[in-house]
Amino acid sequence: MTPLVLAAVLWRAPASLTVPNDASRSVTLPAVSEPARLAFRARADYPRFAGSNLFLHVLVNGQEAGLMRDRRTSRLVDGSAMFDATLRRFEFGRWRVSYAPSFRPRDGFVLDVSDLLHADAPNVVTLEQGPATSAGPTPLVVDELRLERAPQASTVISSPPPPDWRTPRLVLPPPPVVTARDGPTRVEVAWGGGAVSVGTTVRGGTHEWTRTVTSTPTHVEVRDAIRNPTGDVIGLRIRHAITTDSSWVHLGGRTDPDVLDAYDPWNPTVFTPVAAGGIGLVAEDDIFRQQVHVEFDPTHGTVGLRTDSLCLGPGETQVLVWSVYPTRTDSYWDFVNTLRRDWDVDRTVPGAYVWFTPDQILALPADRLRAALARGRIAVASMWGGWIDPTLSERPPRIGFGTAVLGDEFASLRSRIRAAVAKLHAARPGLTVLLYFDAQRDSSTDAPRRFEDSLLRPVERVDWAGRYSPSWSMVPTTDNSFGRALGAVVGSMRALGADGIYWDEMDAVDYGAPRVTAGASDGRTCALDDTGRVIRRLGLVNLLADDAKRAWTAEGFVLGNSPPTTRALQTRLAMIEGQHNQAWGSFAHLATPLAYIGARRDFGAVVEQVDAGLLAVGTQLDYDYDPPRLFPFTPEYIQPGTLRGRERIVTTRSGTHGWTGGGGAVHAFRYDREGHETPARWRVKRRGSGVLVRVHLGAGELAVLEREDDHRAPPAAAR
Repeated sequence: MTPLVLAAVLWRAPASLTVPNDASRSVTLPAVSEPARLAFRARADYPRFAGSNLFLHVLVNGQEAGLMRDRRTSRLVDGSAMFDATLRRFEFGRWRVSYAPSFRPRDGFVLDVSDLLHADAPNVVTLEQGPATSAGPTPLVVDELRLERAPQASTVISSPPPPDWRTPRLVLPPPPVVTARDGPTRVEVAWGGGAVSVGTTVRGGTHEWTRTVTSTPTHVEVRDAIRNPTGDVIGLRIRHAITTDSSWVHLGGRTDPDVLDAYDPWNPTVFTPVAAGGIGLVAEDDIFRQQVHVEFDPTHGTVGLRTDSLCLGPGETQVLVWSVYPTRTDSYWDFVNTLRRDWDVDRTVPGAYVWFTPDQILALPADRLRAALARGRIAVASMWGGWIDPTLSERPPRIGFGTAVLGDEFASLRSRIRAAVAKLHAARPGLTVLLYFDAQRDSSTDAPRRFEDSLLRPVERVDWAGRYSPSWSMVPTTDNSFGRALGAVVGSMRALGADGIYWDEMDAVDYGAPRVTAGASDGRTCALDDTGRVIRRLGLVNLLADDAKRAWTAEGFVLGNSPPTTRALQTRLAMIEGQHNQAWGSFAHLATPLAYIGARRDFGAVVEQVDAGLLAVGTQLDYDYDPPRLFPFTPEYIQPGTLRGRERIVTTRSGTHGWTGGGGAVHAFRYDREGHETPARWRVKRRGSGVLVRVHLGAGELAVLEREDDHRAPPAAAR
């Protein structure tokens, strides 16, 4: 809770501001030459006091005003980084605000913006409200907006420029030769003149600990066998960390100084530059990975991996596996590309993509559909969801999740889906057609009774503020009623002619926190107090559902929405929803580098994703720009602005690109800011079996270099 204290006011807004969802409002302030704070109150307008959401994005002169000024200096004045006991005040570039009809004390903000203000020109403050959620329209209301004189300027650590992440890599530097020594609380790693010490701290119950350390060609693997010798359930809080003075640490792939502690099984890594290159830590086994937090401790200057929720029953043993990755360079991208190879995730990515509704496909003349699919080079067509039949008059409309799609109310829609799938296959032979599937929810009216043993607990009922029929959150396993029933759903979709499923929310409903149920235990997860004492057993949904997911993915083609969080499914085809939040791109660094772009129709949406090291997943058949030649793509090295694959290179960066081996003719294409394609006549240089191309691009442009022949062994496909 942040009090709005009295201070000398330098400027005050004449009235309150209202900002609709997906909109922004800017105000102009006079030049300010002294330390100052931006103060205001904000809420999401709602007819009753409810929860909260990450809505508010604050910009001062075009720069984000987030939680931290730098890794060690808070921007939030006299306030906690926590909104309440479990929710963070700031995440993914947005401030959390309450749903409320009026203001309460916790709705106040005071931000130190001294470093963002102009002393010799007017200042512009921009307030952006996020998109509407299941609660419906919730405009942002801001009042008491003002600029106050700060008592004194905060001391800000001057950060050096970031390491060179964007110069195109022609080859991944080989890992250094590494040696390691282990102890019960520390692992000493040395390589090429560098050395680090990784410390382990443990809080909790009585336990026995056996550590095994093994050096491999790329990293040091640590296996900690932990045994409970007691007759009670014990809990353990465990942290592995290294000391760093670098400003450019990566937590789960993110360099944003506002990220100090994040739950991240999708990218369970931390990385920091060190004197002799860099060092990365990786949570390897499924238990540690599902529980892991990536964190930076500004007080002690350490970066590490942590679990706050491990528990063991009487006499039980659990082996936690984690790794230390030294690198020759200070580049996170050299580290993560090495890890991608070790995890075998560089699989061939099919494409391009489109999303459809059955009625849309049935309404298109066959020749137009054929031409549109060919123009977009579409290889995968996925049905949007949840299932809704627009021909029904029921209000709110019935939405289909889980087993509900087999109900009588969707019989007509299923018939039209079958016809649409057949029409798509006829229009483009070889096309992979996927139908929408969600195993996290069920919208059958009798779901709470029929699947009582499978309900997420506490029970979670969602109706999107009355816009759709209700659904209930579920935990599918191989031996509960919901998991058994879902097998018939997967089979029915293939019976409709589909080649597989588009699996929404496959490993994530919320990227900010683990999906937890109190209705079942995974055997290794508990709520613990600060000392490690067990409060109660819990189940992480991704652990509980892993066997069921593996069974269903083995039955055919699957495109998952959200990257995988267990090693058995690490190589599956996956995407992130890049249209929601640019920070989510880091979750794909150890998975398929795909980003869904939603409803955006501008070519800038494609360029933004390539700038983040991702390939855009389009949704439309009628973009105004020329669909870029992004697929198929087998990753060799991904980095911001450039993705080098066996078949092609996709880049927004001028410079020398190419392959050091493999041969083959190269066809170059340039896409201007509007996405219009022209053949490019850039300089090509042969070097042995390799080929290099000197690319020249303007701002907002994209290049694709296609290799005509690839003489390497064909890679495995992501499925």
